[in-house]
Amino acid sequence: MGYRAGAECRLLRCYATTRIPKLNIRVKPDTKAHAFPFQIGLQTQEFIQAALSHVVLADVAAGEYFKSAGAVNHLENLLLSSGLDRPALEDGWRYFKKYSAVLKGTVYQNALITFNSHWDWYVRNLRGFAKMARERIASPQLTGSQTRNCDRLTFTSIS
Repeated sequence: MGYRAGAECRLLRCYATTRIPKLNIRVKPDTKAHAFPFQIGLQTQEFIQAALSHVVLADVAAGEYFKSAGAVNHLENLLLSSGLDRPALEDGWRYFKKYSAVLKGTVYQNALITFNSHWDWYVRNLRGFAKMARERIASPQLTGSQTRNCDRLTFTSIS
């Protein structure tokens, strides 16, 4: 594959799944509203902004980095010392050049994929809260059709 065993994880700095703690929303003891929808709404807003800022900062940083002298050689040496072998590196450069016209738009694609992923997280959590609330309050039970529609919320498109 071009990598020595375990080198891919070191190179990509693989991490275990990280759970982001929900924001601490202060409510008065006599508050009737539940804090959870506010928590996930504000958390989503913050996290989408952070993720999109990360895409922008990484793109600008990469562009600026490659303007510096010796940047390509330094990057190649880093990749080779992290486990990538020379033939895989050469293939990567060849494919990068071959598809460079297509790859120019990937920054925008990555930003949209990031936004969509975090929006999905918000919808999943909001749906879960709505289902939990409907099960715990004295309101009519959801019909079979309503339950199926609620369950399908997580598969709806953002567009």
